[in-house]
Amino acid sequence: MESGAGFPTLFSLLEVGFLLENMNQFGASVSDLVSPLLEELGFELVDVELDNSGSEKTIRLLIHGSQGVTLDDCQQVIENTRPILDVYGLIKQSWNLEVASPGLDRPIVTEADFRRNLGRTIEMRLQSNLEGKIKKVNGVLKRVNSKKIMLQHSSGEVFQINISQIERATAKLSW
Repeated sequence: MESGAGFPTLFSLLEVGFLLENMNQFGASVSDLVSPLLEELGFELVDVELDNSGSEKTIRLLIHGSQGVTLDDCQQVIENTRPILDVYGLIKQSWNLEVASPGLDRPIVTEADFRRNLGRTIEMRLQSNLEGKIKKVNGVLKRVNSKKIMLQHSSGEVFQINISQIERATAKLSW
Protein backbone atom coordinates (compact mmCIF):
# COMPACT_ATOMS: atom_id res chain seq x y z
CA MET A 1 0.00 0.00 0.00
CA GLU A 2 2.90 2.36 0.43
CA SER A 3 5.45 3.54 -2.06
CA GLY A 4 8.74 5.36 -1.80
CA ALA A 5 9.23 7.43 1.35
CA GLY A 6 6.15 6.13 3.15
CA PHE A 7 3.63 7.90 0.92
CA PRO A 8 0.67 5.87 -0.30
CA THR A 9 0.40 5.64 -4.06
CA LEU A 10 -2.58 7.21 -5.77
CA PHE A 11 -3.61 3.73 -6.88
CA SER A 12 -3.57 2.40 -3.31
CA LEU A 13 -5.63 5.36 -2.06
CA LEU A 14 -8.16 4.83 -4.84
CA GLU A 15 -8.18 1.09 -4.07
CA VAL A 16 -8.93 1.73 -0.36
CA GLY A 17 -11.68 4.19 -1.31
CA PHE A 18 -13.13 1.63 -3.73
CA LEU A 19 -13.07 -1.10 -1.06
CA LEU A 20 -14.75 1.14 1.52
CA GLU A 21 -17.42 2.19 -0.97
CA ASN A 22 -18.00 -1.46 -1.87
CA MET A 23 -18.18 -2.38 1.84
CA ASN A 24 -20.89 0.25 2.34
CA GLN A 25 -22.74 -1.04 -0.73
CA PHE A 26 -22.30 -4.62 0.50
CA GLY A 27 -23.73 -3.75 3.94
CA ALA A 28 -26.64 -1.90 2.33
CA SER A 29 -27.33 -4.86 0.01
CA VAL A 30 -27.34 -7.35 2.89
CA SER A 31 -29.52 -5.00 4.92
CA ASP A 32 -32.02 -4.62 2.05
CA LEU A 33 -32.23 -8.40 1.69
CA VAL A 34 -32.58 -9.47 5.33
CA SER A 35 -34.17 -6.54 7.20
CA PRO A 36 -37.79 -7.33 6.20
CA LEU A 37 -37.36 -10.95 7.33
CA LEU A 38 -35.71 -9.91 10.59
CA GLU A 39 -38.59 -7.53 11.30
CA GLU A 40 -41.04 -10.42 10.79
CA LEU A 41 -39.00 -12.45 13.29
CA GLY A 42 -39.12 -9.56 15.79
CA PHE A 43 -35.58 -8.24 15.38
CA GLU A 44 -33.92 -5.12 14.06
CA LEU A 45 -30.72 -5.26 12.02
CA VAL A 46 -28.26 -2.93 13.77
CA ASP A 47 -25.18 -3.46 11.62
CA VAL A 48 -23.59 -5.67 8.97
CA GLU A 49 -19.89 -6.49 9.18
CA LEU A 50 -17.73 -8.33 6.68
CA ASP A 51 -14.62 -10.00 8.08
CA ASN A 52 -11.99 -10.70 5.42
CA SER A 53 -9.24 -11.78 7.83
CA GLY A 54 -9.38 -15.56 7.33
CA SER A 55 -9.39 -17.85 4.33
CA GLU A 56 -13.18 -17.67 4.34
CA LYS A 57 -15.21 -14.48 4.49
CA THR A 58 -17.52 -14.00 7.46
CA ILE A 59 -20.71 -11.97 7.31
CA ARG A 60 -21.70 -10.82 10.79
CA LEU A 61 -25.23 -9.59 11.43
CA LEU A 62 -25.69 -7.59 14.63
CA ILE A 63 -29.32 -7.68 15.72
CA HIS A 64 -31.45 -6.11 18.42
CA GLY A 65 -34.52 -7.64 20.03
CA SER A 66 -36.80 -5.79 22.44
CA GLN A 67 -36.40 -8.68 24.91
CA GLY A 68 -32.69 -9.13 24.22
CA VAL A 69 -31.07 -11.71 21.94
CA THR A 70 -30.60 -15.36 22.91
CA LEU A 71 -28.50 -18.08 21.34
CA ASP A 72 -31.70 -19.65 19.98
CA ASP A 73 -32.60 -16.30 18.40
CA CYS A 74 -29.21 -16.18 16.67
CA GLN A 75 -29.67 -19.73 15.36
CA GLN A 76 -33.17 -18.88 14.10
CA VAL A 77 -31.84 -15.81 12.25
CA ILE A 78 -29.01 -17.84 10.68
CA GLU A 79 -31.43 -20.55 9.50
CA ASN A 80 -33.76 -17.96 7.96
CA THR A 81 -31.28 -15.52 6.42
CA ARG A 82 -28.58 -17.84 5.06
CA PRO A 83 -30.78 -19.18 2.21
CA ILE A 84 -31.60 -15.62 1.13
CA LEU A 85 -27.93 -14.60 1.09
CA ASP A 86 -27.02 -17.83 -0.75
CA VAL A 87 -29.59 -17.19 -3.49
CA TYR A 88 -28.35 -13.65 -4.14
CA GLY A 89 -24.69 -14.73 -4.12
CA LEU A 90 -23.17 -11.54 -2.74
CA ILE A 91 -19.98 -13.46 -1.93
CA LYS A 92 -18.70 -15.72 -4.67
CA GLN A 93 -16.47 -17.88 -2.48
CA SER A 94 -16.94 -19.93 0.68
CA TRP A 95 -18.30 -17.86 3.59
CA ASN A 96 -19.62 -18.08 7.13
CA LEU A 97 -22.59 -16.33 8.73
CA GLU A 98 -22.50 -15.12 12.32
CA VAL A 99 -25.36 -13.47 14.19
CA ALA A 100 -24.92 -11.70 17.51
CA SER A 101 -26.19 -8.96 19.75
CA PRO A 102 -24.03 -5.86 19.53
CA GLY A 103 -23.64 -5.83 23.34
CA LEU A 104 -23.88 -3.13 25.99
CA ASP A 105 -21.12 -0.94 24.57
CA ARG A 106 -22.47 -1.19 21.06
CA PRO A 107 -22.23 1.73 18.70
CA ILE A 108 -25.34 3.85 18.27
CA VAL A 109 -25.89 3.82 14.52
CA THR A 110 -29.52 3.94 13.45
CA GLU A 111 -32.27 6.40 14.29
CA ALA A 112 -33.91 3.59 16.31
CA ASP A 113 -30.64 3.17 18.28
CA PHE A 114 -30.67 6.89 19.13
CA ARG A 115 -34.35 6.70 20.13
CA ARG A 116 -33.61 3.75 22.47
CA ASN A 117 -30.97 5.90 24.15
CA LEU A 118 -33.11 9.00 24.76
CA GLY A 119 -32.38 10.33 28.25
CA ARG A 120 -29.03 8.55 28.46
CA THR A 121 -25.57 10.06 28.40
CA ILE A 122 -23.84 9.33 25.14
CA GLU A 123 -20.32 9.97 23.89
CA MET A 124 -19.69 10.89 20.28
CA ARG A 125 -16.85 11.52 17.89
CA LEU A 126 -17.79 14.02 15.23
CA GLN A 127 -16.19 14.90 11.95
CA SER A 128 -16.11 18.58 12.83
CA ASN A 129 -14.69 20.37 9.80
CA LEU A 130 -13.23 20.13 6.34
CA GLU A 131 -9.72 19.60 7.73
CA GLY A 132 -10.88 16.27 9.14
CA LYS A 133 -10.31 17.15 12.79
CA ILE A 134 -12.24 14.99 15.22
CA LYS A 135 -14.30 16.57 17.96
CA LYS A 136 -15.46 14.61 21.00
CA VAL A 137 -18.78 15.50 22.61
CA ASN A 138 -20.80 13.93 25.39
CA GLY A 139 -24.09 14.73 27.04
CA VAL A 140 -27.64 13.60 27.62
CA LEU A 141 -29.57 12.73 24.48
CA LYS A 142 -32.70 14.91 24.56
CA ARG A 143 -34.31 14.64 21.12
CA VAL A 144 -33.99 12.61 17.91
CA ASN A 145 -35.39 12.97 14.43
CA SER A 146 -34.35 11.41 11.14
CA LYS A 147 -31.56 13.94 10.50
CA LYS A 148 -30.58 15.54 13.82
CA ILE A 149 -30.18 14.87 17.50
CA MET A 150 -30.24 17.26 20.43
CA LEU A 151 -27.63 16.70 23.13
CA GLN A 152 -27.34 18.56 26.45
CA HIS A 153 -23.81 18.82 27.82
CA SER A 154 -23.21 18.74 31.61
CA SER A 155 -22.47 22.50 31.39
CA GLY A 156 -26.10 23.01 30.30
CA GLU A 157 -25.16 23.90 26.73
CA VAL A 158 -27.42 22.27 24.14
CA PHE A 159 -26.07 21.04 20.80
CA GLN A 160 -28.01 20.18 17.66
CA ILE A 161 -25.97 17.70 15.67
CA ASN A 162 -26.58 16.29 12.20
CA ILE A 163 -26.55 12.51 12.38
CA SER A 164 -24.44 12.49 9.20
CA GLN A 165 -21.62 14.24 11.12
CA ILE A 166 -21.42 11.52 13.77
CA GLU A 167 -18.44 9.29 13.21
CA ARG A 168 -19.07 7.10 16.27
CA ALA A 169 -21.57 7.25 19.13
CA THR A 170 -21.88 5.01 22.19
CA ALA A 171 -23.92 5.08 25.38
CA LYS A 172 -21.82 5.97 28.40
CA LEU A 173 -22.19 3.11 30.83
CA SER A 174 -22.46 3.95 34.50
CA TRP A 175 -21.87 1.27 37.11
